[in-house]
Amino acid sequence: MDADPREQRLHELLDQRIDPLTDPTIVDWFSADPTAVERYARLHERLPALRALPVRRSPRLVPRFAIAAVLFATTWLCWPEPAAGARPTPHAQGSLVVLPPTRPMTFRVRTALFEHPDARLEVFTERSLPR
Repeated sequence: MDADPREQRLHELLDQRIDPLTDPTIVDWFSADPTAVERYARLHERLPALRALPVRRSPRLVPRFAIAAVLFATTWLCWPEPAAGARPTPHAQGSLVVLPPTRPMTFRVRTALFEHPDARLEVFTERSLPR
């Protein structure tokens, strides 16, 4: 649902620290709609409390994206090439290790994501099921 353009204008003026009662459009709106005046009065009462709140800064996504891109590129360039005849391990391979009964039916699944003569990438997932 779109907000009333007059109400958007009111908030724009408040954001710019301009008194909305100096704007002729807002004054005409308040003259024609008494409920708008009541809403503005309630809003005006809350404004001092809003000024006391700390200003929240939006996170800077561009530097975070740039850092992630540099890390990805560095990892990509430094990752060793597989030797001739080496094949990635399929994701379906894995092993199941049942742990001692500290919790009901606890087990750890080890899955090899990639195998290379010089390196191996594995993921360990611990799960617990109720009995």
